Amino acid sequence: TGFLTQDGFLYQADKLPGHYHGTGDLFAAVFAGATAQGKKLEDAAALAANFVERALQNTKKETPFGVEFETSLPWLWEQMQ
Repeated sequence: TGFLTQDGFLYQADKLPGHYHGTGDLFAAVFAGATAQGKKLEDAAALAANFVERALQNTKKETPFGVEFETSLPWLWEQMQ
């Protein structure tokens, strides 16, 4: 859920159990790509958070190799159109 606050924009997503490597890098990559494509900062943040959440939901177990984001790429592609 995203909303404007007195200090700026806040986007919150549900915290999922576990510890997964690379989620910050994944968020940053999607956020940077979305802003480079002209999306507003608020929309880019929401897109990145939703993509990371989808990737976490597709990840079967904690691993040092990061989250399984590949199956969420078609969804991301649709969102970028």
